[in-house]
Amino acid sequence: MIKGIKEQVPEVEIGNRSASPVFSMINKVGHPDGINTIALADVLLKESGWWLCKTMRPSGCHFAISMANCQDSKKFIADVRSAVDKMKANPKLNHTSDTAAYGMAVSMPDPIVLEDACKLHSAALLDALGD
Repeated sequence: MIKGIKEQVPEVEIGNRSASPVFSMINKVGHPDGINTIALADVLLKESGWWLCKTMRPSGCHFAISMANCQDSKKFIADVRSAVDKMKANPKLNHTSDTAAYGMAVSMPDPIVLEDACKLHSAALLDALGD
């Protein structure tokens, strides 16, 4: 899958430097058709049903190759290519609210601030859910 993404989707960069069943796609700095890989995860879920987790440092998404999906590698690569093409054709798809949240979190100079914000968010969510 990694080789196929590298060859067929030059708008993203593979973040892995070693062999692993989990690989990340990250924003390719300086590419003229830059794709926001956090938004890419959303497009892949909506358009093709692929669930990728989003990452902050570096900004991107990652995918776990498993027995359940390894037979679909060609489809996954084609779906990533299709999603990138859709994002290039419709720039609104190249940004999501998660993009802003992840970007804001990455730019926080002190990780303690982010930790405190997460604790407040979790407490508020638990309060809202009730018993």
